[in-house]
Amino acid sequence: MSMDKVYINGKFTSQKMTGVQRYAAEITGQLLPQGNSRLVVPPDNLLQQVYQLQPAEVAGTKGGVYWEQVQLPAYLRNKRKPLLLNLCNIAPLLYGNKITCVHDVSYALNPQFYSKGFYYYYKLMMPRIIKGSRHIVTVSNFSKEALMRLYKLPDSGVTVIPNAASRALDAIAAGKTLQPPIDRPYFLFVGSMDPRKNLLLLLEAYVQAGISNVDLLIVGGKFRAFSEKNAGEMEQYQQNPQIHFYGAATDEVLAACYQHAQALVIPSLYEGFGLPLVEAFKFGCPVLASDIPVFREVAETHATYFDPYNKNAFVEVLRAAAGSVKPNMLAASEFVARKYSWEKSGKMMRQLLERYS
Repeated sequence: MSMDKVYINGKFTSQKMTGVQRYAAEITGQLLPQGNSRLVVPPDNLLQQVYQLQPAEVAGTKGGVYWEQVQLPAYLRNKRKPLLLNLCNIAPLLYGNKITCVHDVSYALNPQFYSKGFYYYYKLMMPRIIKGSRHIVTVSNFSKEALMRLYKLPDSGVTVIPNAASRALDAIAAGKTLQPPIDRPYFLFVGSMDPRKNLLLLLEAYVQAGISNVDLLIVGGKFRAFSEKNAGEMEQYQQNPQIHFYGAATDEVLAACYQHAQALVIPSLYEGFGLPLVEAFKFGCPVLASDIPVFREVAETHATYFDPYNKNAFVEVLRAAAGSVKPNMLAASEFVARKYSWEKSGKMMRQLLERYS
């Protein structure tokens, strides 16, 4: 079945790339070569610097919320109101012919993790966007069940189209041994300073464990949507010579981080998917993960799980991982290759769009 032209909301191209934006970029990269999709971007896009998605149509004269809520829908109305695909939670309220991907509902269930401005914006927008969309996409069965429960959606109204490991990371590391980011063995944390990522627990547990042979490498940046909770408490750890705060990393650095890590440690309290799990497995990196339902869904039996509310138990997991030889993760690599790929997710998205275009 062929589909009419679909337009993709390209506001994400004006934002730095975190997990949500990477999902949007990867799905867009799968759709554009098919010829039936058009990426519409604001003037302040980062296509040259970050996203490198082509072709793209620049619309409007502004950026930000005004572009997404006013100029984008106006542009589409002049195109006879085509189907609009929104891949990063937010969509134009006053445009009805749309499909929206909502990655998780943490904003509703865990408001303490977010800045007041972000929380109230999402509290206002999300129920209206979800109700006003012709169909909802999300990234895991866990998030689908939460959306159905919270917004009274039918099973048929939500489709799961999951994340996968970045194709850019695959290309960088294919058949190559990369330069390690530091010259000592290390545990790896990848993520923003979002309190739900539970980084403070990791820092406390690592210090309590008294591990001398494995350092801790923190990769990721601060994101203004999240609250300042715990920020002051984290400062003390920046003086520890075994704890390295790298900040935001390029794909080249991130690939090297996964390739050489003793283990990825992901102590999150809440996630919609958990992309670093999949990326780590692709690089043969062991994973120590908090025992939350979505991680059990994504990683199944291939991760070592711990209770994120029991610091002492977490300490023992870190000590055991530091004291053991890095295991062979071939089975986990093959598992994620079978279960998650952007080609597979792109095909699922095309099939969904054909139903509505």
